[in-house]
Amino acid sequence: AMVSRAGSPLALALAYATLARTHSIELFNRFFPGGPTEVDQNTINLIMHRVRRQRCGRSLRWGIYSPVLVRVGPMPSSLLSVRLAHVTYEATLEMKLRDMDGISKMVQLARQLCGPVGKSSSPTCSSGAPISPGPQLPMCLACLQPDPHFEAPLRCWRLYEGFESSPHHDTWHYRVNEVTRNGWVPGFNSDLNRPESTAIVEHFQDIVQNLML
Repeated sequence: AMVSRAGSPLALALAYATLARTHSIELFNRFFPGGPTEVDQNTINLIMHRVRRQRCGRSLRWGIYSPVLVRVGPMPSSLLSVRLAHVTYEATLEMKLRDMDGISKMVQLARQLCGPVGKSSSPTCSSGAPISPGPQLPMCLACLQPDPHFEAPLRCWRLYEGFESSPHHDTWHYRVNEVTRNGWVPGFNSDLNRPESTAIVEHFQDIVQNLML
């Protein structure tokens, strides 16, 4: 995310130019496969690196959202915590749209299953006090990150630095394996028999199948 400071149009100009450039290259490649690829990323990286080391009150300000909140890639993060998913990987537009629909349905099913918990749940960030009411179903606890009982508040963003993690870290599947392995959520396996849980798993399996094509 890029944030412009008062009285300085430079940040917005860079963001709009980058977005326009990306869209134009994507459109060109769609009509002319094998054409030029994005070449401006190194320039943008150099600008951001310099801003991080040498900046003033009117410089471009940039930050990175936690992958728990803003997920990039085909695999969703925790279903009750994710706020934005950018489905991008080597696939056709049709497959990406199908995965986006699948992730959206998984989130809707999780919120439907968890009722008031699913509708009101929100990452606690640095406030320290979870706002999700209890008690919660095992599936709902597995879909909520951070866990309000065992984990520290989530750091939702970082200024001038990113989050070091592997592509599969903080995904929903990784999260489910983690909570079951550590015994944080007793009864999780029995919760998979609920219709919403079954549908969530089926949508996730479809996404995995797309990755194997």
